[in-house]
Amino acid sequence: MERAFETLENSERPLSTNEVADRLEVDWHTAKKRLEKLVNKEKADRSEVSNRLTLYWDREIPF
Repeated sequence: MERAFETLENSERPLSTNEVADRLEVDWHTAKKRLEKLVNKEKADRSEVSNRLTLYWDREIPF
């Protein structure tokens, strides 16, 4: 989960689940679980853009 947070923290923009999975070299299911834990602990923000795209960031997403 810590590596997922670092990935978000080092990003200049919100990232999709697949982008985080690629950067961590893990399956998207694993990335989603880690990202959801961050959201639940209020260490990340989530915005559902569509039913197929959710973006995550280490701060509030400004849209």
